[in-house]
Amino acid sequence: MRVTGDVPWGGMLVRTKSVWKILVLLCVLALVAAACGDDDDDGDGGGATATTAAEGGGEQATGEPIVIGMINQEDSPAGSFPEQSASAMAAAEYINNELGGVDGRPLQIDLCTTVGTPESSQTCANEMVEKGVVLVTSGTDFGTSASIPIMEQNDMLYVGGVPLLPPEYTSPNAFFFVGGSIAAFPGQARWLGEQEGVETVAIIYTDNEPGLAAATTFLEGPLNKLGVTDVSLIPEKADATDFTASVTAAVEGDPDAVMVLFAAAGCSNIMKAKEAIGASDDIMFVYPGSCSDDTVIDAGGAGADGAFFNMELLLFTEEDDPEVATYLEKLEQYGTGDVRVSMYSQATFSAIMNIKTIFEEVGVDNLSTDTIREFLLGAKDQPNFMAHPYSCDGTPAPGFAAVCNAHVRMVQYQDGDFTDLLGEWISGTDLVG
Repeated sequence: MRVTGDVPWGGMLVRTKSVWKILVLLCVLALVAAACGDDDDDGDGGGATATTAAEGGGEQATGEPIVIGMINQEDSPAGSFPEQSASAMAAAEYINNELGGVDGRPLQIDLCTTVGTPESSQTCANEMVEKGVVLVTSGTDFGTSASIPIMEQNDMLYVGGVPLLPPEYTSPNAFFFVGGSIAAFPGQARWLGEQEGVETVAIIYTDNEPGLAAATTFLEGPLNKLGVTDVSLIPEKADATDFTASVTAAVEGDPDAVMVLFAAAGCSNIMKAKEAIGASDDIMFVYPGSCSDDTVIDAGGAGADGAFFNMELLLFTEEDDPEVATYLEKLEQYGTGDVRVSMYSQATFSAIMNIKTIFEEVGVDNLSTDTIREFLLGAKDQPNFMAHPYSCDGTPAPGFAAVCNAHVRMVQYQDGDFTDLLGEWISGTDLVG
């Protein structure tokens, strides 16, 4: 059951207002990271680039389409993500041309694009309500604080994508197959404490109240529970461009690891500062998964080599995995426009594949907000395309019931390639609180 007011977190009650304060920083990190995610329209995100569409060779869907909505931000100076729309359309083409649609019926995606303003997000939400789509799935949208209340008022579900803003984490109508920052940082802490056996850690965080709350709640607290008590906190201004002083302070005393609670340009500037001061290669620098984007890596230069990241989906370089192989093949086969391989397009493709399965489990003749919500609230260890199985019963991230999966993989970037370090999923949300 989803609740408001006092919410359980790790065995104790946490005021929703406190959780909201922490989310403020986490969503800022996510937004800054996302804003750099599509700066290079000509790049391929480190993987294959699909530029042509092709005819499918399998069972064709027929009949009346099942229409879902999609809200995605495009052509906006605040951040543009056309690869997510392209990936969603490619997934639908694959489903319709080769998998027989959804129990024989075509899946149709009705796209509405926003430009990073509350007004444009409101317009898209109202459009979805007027069209009566079965549900809305997300690409990336910086205006969900304006759109989600409209969907709630009209009892419309928001399913899939990567949560960024507080309403996405806490809305009773939202369900996400990956956990965003709520999954990332506690997962990193568990990996460092249990798998790497670190004893000393420095955390570089944004120098404000939400930044300190996030650093202590999602990193220092979990580390302490794992027996890592030598943790130093290094504040830095949110708009800093030179991280030489903070990185120097972080590596003083030769800690086992430096954890970074910044994103995008902050990550790349920390990478550059690490290289500039000649920090020891024995010190592990651990960044949010959003900072694994090729634009951040390229800007970080030599300082990016050896960096560690969390990932919420399987590495798209793992072509031996059948689901990753399907994603890469069908994106190239059916994609048009900007269909670059990236964590953004990967998450969208995954969500569409999951939605197909949900519709078939519910039954195409029985689809409604109530039946889909009932299925999701009862979902336990459901298959999650390219990701850890999901459960929407509130257990993956207590206090943030919209998060149906809080597991991550840990990877390292070295010599131009990413390597999965464990070959398994880990979660640290039980360490919070």
